[in-house]
Amino acid sequence: AFDDGSKIFSYNNVLIHTGFKSRRLKKLGMASVLLTSKNIEITGKDGRVIISAPLTEINGMSVQNQEVLDLYYEGILYTIRDPEKRFNSYKWWRAVDYIQREKLKMNLPE
Repeated sequence: AFDDGSKIFSYNNVLIHTGFKSRRLKKLGMASVLLTSKNIEITGKDGRVIISAPLTEINGMSVQNQEVLDLYYEGILYTIRDPEKRFNSYKWWRAVDYIQREKLKMNLPE
């Protein structure tokens, strides 16, 4: 049942920024983020899907200051942070890393 796209976890009320290389980040606003066994989906408060990124196409992820999750998809940086600092970015990074390495058998650098 793992590869059926089932929900793993979600989080509401995160602040999303986007950017490219060294350019200044652009605020997209408050959103919800959802991790499934197949993708990460970020949905704005208006219900509009900002991104639906297949885990096989996420080029990189990192944790900044234990509270910000950065992910690269289609050459664009997305930063996810909780203004109240309750979002566990390490949990999200670790879950995606596990799925990519163990379930999807992606050959990732150490």
